[in-house]
Amino acid sequence: MAATQQAKASDSITKTIKKVGEVSAQNTAASRQTALAIKQLSETSEELAVSVETFKVDEAVDAQVQVEKKTENAGAMSRAAA
Repeated sequence: MAATQQAKASDSITKTIKKVGEVSAQNTAASRQTALAIKQLSETSEELAVSVETFKVDEAVDAQVQVEKKTENAGAMSRAAA
C-alpha cells in the first residue's frame, strides 16, 4: 500500500516537473518573440522618424512664409480699400 502511494506520488511529481519544463520553454519562446518584436518596432520607429524629417519645415522658411502671407493679406486689403 505504501509502495503504491509512493509510486503515485513519484509519478505525479515527475509529471509536474515535466509540465514546469514545458511552461518554462514556452515562456522562453515568448520572451524571444517579444524581444524580436520590440527590436523590429524600434527599427520601424527609427525609419519613420527619418521619413518624417523630410517633411519638417525649417523654422526660417516657415517664418518667411508667414511674413509673405501677411504682406499679401495687407496688399489685398489695401487694394480692396482703394
